[in-house]
Amino acid sequence: MLTAPSGTSYSWTPITGLNNPTSGTPVATPATSTIYTVTVTSLNTIGNSCTNAYTVSVNLFPRITADFNYSVTPCGNTVLFTDSSYANPAYWNWNFGDSNTATTQNPTHSYGSPGTYSITLIAANTNNCPDTTVLPLTIGGFTPISVNAPATVCNNQTAQLSASGGIAYSWSPAATLSGTTIAIQLPLQL
Repeated sequence: MLTAPSGTSYSWTPITGLNNPTSGTPVATPATSTIYTVTVTSLNTIGNSCTNAYTVSVNLFPRITADFNYSVTPCGNTVLFTDSSYANPAYWNWNFGDSNTATTQNPTHSYGSPGTYSITLIAANTNNCPDTTVLPLTIGGFTPISVNAPATVCNNQTAQLSASGGIAYSWSPAATLSGTTIAIQLPLQL
């Protein structure tokens, strides 16, 4: 919105991009940077008409378009987000749809449970002109993978090794193991 000094009538030029060129406070939406001139007519204290001209500049900064893509790790819940915004992005504000956020350009985020999340990216350029995009992300079911904690045992004792959450297992070194492709190893002789 442009604002002219107080007066009784107003005439703005150019009129391109103005919603009302005879208002003291027109809304300007020019397609390019524009210098507007307003001629303000007012009455002085003895009733004579006075006319003054004023100028105001409206500078348009380059537009930015926020965009991104993502890739989900094949065996889990971790997602790599890749910014693909264009027109010189300089700032990023990510919302991962699960109350977590980030401000880096290409963040990685791990989800705690399967579901569909709305991912929001607000990208801005150095002139702080922002744009927002929202994309859905579906995280399928995943089973957390775990391996038992390290064991400390005395020589000639056994330790039980176990893993869960996978569909195939490969243990190494195989020398003292009861099997190298099972989830739970029988007691291991050390």
